Amino acid sequence: MKTILTFILAGIVAFATAQNNDTRFDLGKVYEGGYPAINGVVEKMADAQVIEYGVRWQADFSSEIDIHRNYMFLKTDSELLAFDTYYQLLISPKFVASVRDDFRLNGDESAMLFQELLCLVDQRFWDVFFFQENHDWYFIRKVFFDDIEAWKVTVDNGGKILSIDYSSRMQVTLPDDKEDVKMVDVSGYQSNAAISGEDAKVMQQYIDDKLTFNQEVVSVPEDIITPFSSARVCKLKYSFSETVSDDEYGDYISTSSYEYPVLVDGVEILVFNDINELISSERFKERLNSDFTLSVEGNAFLFETFLDEVTSFDKREKATFSQYNSWFFVREESFGEPAGFRVEVDEKGVPVAIYYSGNLGVKVPEEVFDESTVDWGFSLIDPLQTELKVTEGTVLPFGVVFNDDAASKTGAWLMVSYQGEMVSMYAATEMTSPYYSEVPGEIMTVGKHTVDIYLMRPGMDTETAHGKITLNIEVVPFDDGGMDWSLNMEEPAQNELQSQEGVSIPVRLLFDADEANRLGVNLIIRFNGNDVGGSNAPHLNSPFETQIPGDAMTSGKHIVEFLLVPPGKEKDRVLASAVVNIEVK
Repeated sequence: MKTILTFILAGIVAFATAQNNDTRFDLGKVYEGGYPAINGVVEKMADAQVIEYGVRWQADFSSEIDIHRNYMFLKTDSELLAFDTYYQLLISPKFVASVRDDFRLNGDESAMLFQELLCLVDQRFWDVFFFQENHDWYFIRKVFFDDIEAWKVTVDNGGKILSIDYSSRMQVTLPDDKEDVKMVDVSGYQSNAAISGEDAKVMQQYIDDKLTFNQEVVSVPEDIITPFSSARVCKLKYSFSETVSDDEYGDYISTSSYEYPVLVDGVEILVFNDINELISSERFKERLNSDFTLSVEGNAFLFETFLDEVTSFDKREKATFSQYNSWFFVREESFGEPAGFRVEVDEKGVPVAIYYSGNLGVKVPEEVFDESTVDWGFSLIDPLQTELKVTEGTVLPFGVVFNDDAASKTGAWLMVSYQGEMVSMYAATEMTSPYYSEVPGEIMTVGKHTVDIYLMRPGMDTETAHGKITLNIEVVPFDDGGMDWSLNMEEPAQNELQSQEGVSIPVRLLFDADEANRLGVNLIIRFNGNDVGGSNAPHLNSPFETQIPGDAMTSGKHIVEFLLVPPGKEKDRVLASAVVNIEVK
């Protein structure tokens, strides 16, 4: 059974790291599907039926949690084939082969029927049209400047469909004259037919084999929330993974993730649309400790620490201050205005209202930094020495740490210079510590080199920089002194294997990692002649452990090579190799 799938992505929101496996948050699983309206058109032109079928995960404690994944199945007399979208189903050779010999795309009547099919797919019922050019029929779905979304159906002299193609940027010249566009009426297409038990069983098995479902409960750590609240705040994280086949990128694993902020109040589980809504809710305010007040700055810091744990924020714009009868917790700017939380308090500092706003309507007090008192903490963490000797062509990674809060708020920035010339910069708008980068192997030629890393004040004056780190690098030619390199494969035990389709194969390699790191040697993984991964000095480890992924183990013969190679100009020279020949059945 051939399956064509596309990539699905759901937004991921950062949250706390404490975990809890609470079965109260388990989701129920049901299968469902039917014959969609498109099936009514398909049956008029093909010896096939279309079934839309999928799986749904739902929570019995909230209607807000409803996760589903549907597939499209093309049913013929001999096969039940799965596709990710209607688009992939219609352009497939299997669908073209199912079109009956008596259906001919040879005039407006048959073209209108095909257009109705497309209207059911993309729900566009007007501003669509079709025309014929030689043996190609073009069904135009959308025109946006020079981008033409269209289907192309190629037919023979008698109108028999030979192929179907779709593109959001179809290469086609539109006719100067076209008929007036009329709204397409597809209201007559519907079906109440029941899916047979046998077909349902096959589709359910396909879905079970294809999808891996995971769930996790991530709670705010108690030491962060209990100082001011008895509430339990957590994020419910659900995801499913599947293998995706892509004509351009090949097979890869796609994971769709869904996250829901939750407030647990006794036996009640309250699900909110987002974390800002949860914190602004009356129920959250009611769960604040009775003795918690914002009459002292330290308690405001406790609440800010909680917000840092559960919400996103822009470090440059983040601010906490008291004005009027409220405490303001600014998280970012929105259209030039401060956005965040306002906590109104009574005369004793007891919170009486909490709400989030994209415009708090308040002026943020300017924070004045006395640069002479700031501990910038600018230091090198990788490598640990500043006097270095490396092999020609070696990539040299480096990392620095610094006071990123002060750097962001004062407009400081990082600059890297090579031989006295600026080669890269790290803007103040993105300042986070630690900062990692690398000196590329291409410029590591034989000789002496200097790399300077500056923590700069606003401007270009290196003399007034907050800090400077200099790496003095001596680059020497690659010389392994005739070392007898070896790359021993402990796993798999044999280099000639037979395996089953979709089964991953673990790999464990032994070699002299210390010498490899000292000399800048790299490890390359080559799959069927293409470099697909590996590891580079100075971060090589022995044993080197990996897996040949099951997604790559398709039917046929495969060659996987593991190669130790020198850096730089000699990188095509193989020092040692281990090869696995795999036959997948």
